Amino acid sequence: MDFKRIDFTSRIDGKQDWMMVHDAGPSSDTVLSLHGHGSHGDQLLVRADMSMHIPLMESFGLSVISPNYRDNSWMSVPAVADLADFLAEWKDAHPGRRIFIVSGSMGGTGALIFAMRHPELIDGVGALGAATDLRRYAAWCRNFPEHFVIPEIGQAIEAAYTGDEYELHNVCLHADRLTMPVLYYHGDQDQLIPTSEALALAEIMKGRPNFTLTLTPGGHDSPLACYPDALTKLVKG
Repeated sequence: MDFKRIDFTSRIDGKQDWMMVHDAGPSSDTVLSLHGHGSHGDQLLVRADMSMHIPLMESFGLSVISPNYRDNSWMSVPAVADLADFLAEWKDAHPGRRIFIVSGSMGGTGALIFAMRHPELIDGVGALGAATDLRRYAAWCRNFPEHFVIPEIGQAIEAAYTGDEYELHNVCLHADRLTMPVLYYHGDQDQLIPTSEALALAEIMKGRPNFTLTLTPGGHDSPLACYPDALTKLVKG
């Protein structure tokens, strides 16, 4: 796959940002790859546990978009607006084609948030170890001041969100907007994003045929092995 970097200026606040894009043509479906906390828009290309999935994407003839979405933004309100602007134009260039998001950790959280905010743009979600209520999760992060990354995550969320923005991006609160297929995988021993985040959304979505929760044995990274399963199920419908 050939990727090119696209730099742009946000219409929201003039911030400069960028993404890596492989365009397989106007007849291709698209998969969004959202990076995790501490990574950037090139995560798909530089991390071996991510780039290993590129051949699968290629086998499905997919276009790929890997946005930077403001670094550790946890899909903030401006990050949603930036991505929505780009995808609205992308859909015009790929008429009638589907857009999926398959991502983990902060990327999985962002996948759920963006799909909830813009269900008209997203045709399926694969979330691999995600938070579903950022105010609740940020408060949980304060309980681990000595951990090497959890306090940093909490601080990043609190820097990206203020006031009612938490409610606007609360996936549990707006779960009815997840109208597309949602495949949610979460480690049953996750110590970075607690399993309770997954169970809370699963309880709300109980009985809805478009939602599936799979608990994987292990910690935070254990759902990453489910990436091929998620992408294949979404593409093949």
